[in-house]
Amino acid sequence: MLLSHNSLLTLKITENMQNDIMLFAKESNKTKSIILREAIEAYLAKHKKNQSFAEKAFKFKGSLSLAKDLSTNKKHFEGFGE
Repeated sequence: MLLSHNSLLTLKITENMQNDIMLFAKESNKTKSIILREAIEAYLAKHKKNQSFAEKAFKFKGSLSLAKDLSTNKKHFEGFGE
C-alpha cells in the first residue's frame, strides 16, 4: 500500500487570481490549499492519458436523447423486414 504525505508546492499567480481564490475559499468555507488541491486533481483527472473508455465516455452521460422504448414499442417495427 502506498502511503501519501503532503508536500509543499510554490507557484506564482496573479493578484486577481489570488483574490478570486481567497474569495472562493471564504464563500465555500474551505482553505486555499483545499481549493487548489481540488482544482489540480480535477484538471489532472480530465487530462489523464490512461483513462478507460468508460472514464472518457462518462462526461457524455445523459447528453443523448434517444427513444427509450425501441425494443418494445410496436410503432418502431412498422415496415421492419419487408
